[in-house]
Amino acid sequence: MQNRVAVVLSLGMLLEKIDTSGFIAMLLKKAMEENSAFVPTPELQRQAFLLFEKFNQGGEPKVFEAQLLQLLGIKKLESIEFWSEWNKMVTLGKLSEKVQLLQEMGHKHNALIYLSSDTNVIHLERIAKEVAEEKMELDTKKQPVTLEQFPLYVSCQVGKNRQELIKHIVSDIRSKEFNKPNTIILILGNPENIKDKSHQAIAKREHEAISVWCKENNVVISLHNHSLQETLAQVLAREVNATDTQKLALTK
Repeated sequence: MQNRVAVVLSLGMLLEKIDTSGFIAMLLKKAMEENSAFVPTPELQRQAFLLFEKFNQGGEPKVFEAQLLQLLGIKKLESIEFWSEWNKMVTLGKLSEKVQLLQEMGHKHNALIYLSSDTNVIHLERIAKEVAEEKMELDTKKQPVTLEQFPLYVSCQVGKNRQELIKHIVSDIRSKEFNKPNTIILILGNPENIKDKSHQAIAKREHEAISVWCKENNVVISLHNHSLQETLAQVLAREVNATDTQKLALTK
């Protein structure tokens, strides 16, 4: 029987860009305009990060907006400007081409593809709208959500943070009665590629924690450094070679 592989990767790897810097810069500018003594202290940044995380786990948009603006002492920012800048974080790019690539690579290597996204309802709705414009389907009523034929687990639906979401996906994959894979490969972004040192430090801590869990639970980790096509080709080719080696050993 051919080895069946499940590959779990972030939806962000299919998008052109996810950039929070513009939104954060806008908020800091507004905060300093209203209060010249404003200082974005590490504690303030930590509290803001917790609000972001809570929102991505299914928080209400209006509550998130009010709490974040209150934390920063901003009183003169219109809601329409807040969410306009928020939506600029995500640039889809040629998503249909990436989806087609997943379809082709999955078929060629007999691989099951699963997607994850640490995202919120506003960004999910925005992505769904643009996906529809590309004549594709993103069904947000299903659980998990589906992007074309691929299951997409989103934090705002599951109510879990990035690390717990990965654990949830692995558990769900292993609970299947049919199409159960022999191997689960988790593709993670390389923290070393993050330019902002504070964000890099957070990413490294997350990576270390999930790496320990994956090792304990027999999940293979592979880092995404190049194009999606190169990453998938390397990951799946390596798995095929490992399977061939095992088969060769059994025939001796």
